[in-house]
Amino acid sequence: MKDLGIWVEVTTLIIPNLNDSREELRDIARYVYSLGPETPWHISRFYPQYKMGNLPPTPLATIHMASEIGKEAGKDRKRGRSQICLCRQCPG
Repeated sequence: MKDLGIWVEVTTLIIPNLNDSREELRDIARYVYSLGPETPWHISRFYPQYKMGNLPPTPLATIHMASEIGKEAGKDRKRGRSQICLCRQCPG
């Protein structure tokens, strides 16, 4: 898509016990960075709803861990408590 001039952003909903391991988040961050350092990575916090009410909300510590992993991969900006955007365009 980027080759066609289409702006690309990536959002990851971090769900406890499904995709919240350090290794998986590191793989996601590396993939997003491979799309280009200008590609934003939005990290979203999961809240139990509807058919997934049996899972807990994503701990804030996990959101912060993902933010640190993103910074290690080359993403460097963040905002909000339940969503973090790691891109060069967002205010720090």
